[in-house]
Amino acid sequence: MASNHNSQPVISVNHVSKSYGSFKAVSALTFEVRAGEVFAMLGPNGAGKSTTLRMILDILRPDTGSIAVLGGPINSARRDRIGYLPEDRGLYRSAKFIDMMVYLATLKGVQREAAGKRALELLDQLGLAENAKQKVSELSKGMQQKVQFAVTVQHNPDLVIIDEPFSGLD
Repeated sequence: MASNHNSQPVISVNHVSKSYGSFKAVSALTFEVRAGEVFAMLGPNGAGKSTTLRMILDILRPDTGSIAVLGGPINSARRDRIGYLPEDRGLYRSAKFIDMMVYLATLKGVQREAAGKRALELLDQLGLAENAKQKVSELSKGMQQKVQFAVTVQHNPDLVIIDEPFSGLD
């Protein structure tokens, strides 16, 4: 297998810090993630893991330091190449989840027909194809988590970022 040591990192975090008032959530954090790597941040509640992910995605801005994602600062084109599964899940509870999946994929630039086909393929792989027309509110928490994961990867992102990946998963 070829080495990725010389490749440009897909995530580069350089001396990043973030405070909320007097509470220092992240302090001078530096790391890189290269293509093909699986990278995990482990630590207790309040250690700054979610804050760091939100800074990488430009949901929050660091107080100091710099972050590059997929070759540069985050912008809409780079954001569309990312699949993000947040800790706080946000599914439309009254929607049929197949419709919601297609809609969310179109927001990432996927054509409607291709989005529908890809959604059904993913649901089949997850054992949920027969439930595709159910409303999100009719699914168990574990099934909702599977749908949320499918939404995260259905546009074939170059980078997948998952916060609390095993919360509620069957």
